[in-house]
Amino acid sequence: MQKIIPDDEIKFAMPCSIDAEIDEKQGATRRYVDARVIARHYSITTRYVLQLAAENRIPHIRLGRKCVRFIEDDVARALEGGDGQ
Repeated sequence: MQKIIPDDEIKFAMPCSIDAEIDEKQGATRRYVDARVIARHYSITTRYVLQLAAENRIPHIRLGRKCVRFIEDDVARALEGGDGQ
């Protein structure tokens, strides 16, 4: 029997398909990027970005076993602000 997924859970059922989301509090668009974009921006390796995420030193969203996405603004605040998130 096939499981039926409710409409509000569909965005999590299709990993790696999220591009942007409207932040209801601020009314701004939040951009989801992969580790390569973060690594390129900070001149570090992709592997190090994924290590920081695994250690919960930077905020991330795990969409699947291999699919991890980051919100650029949140990562910038964690790395540059040093708030330890």
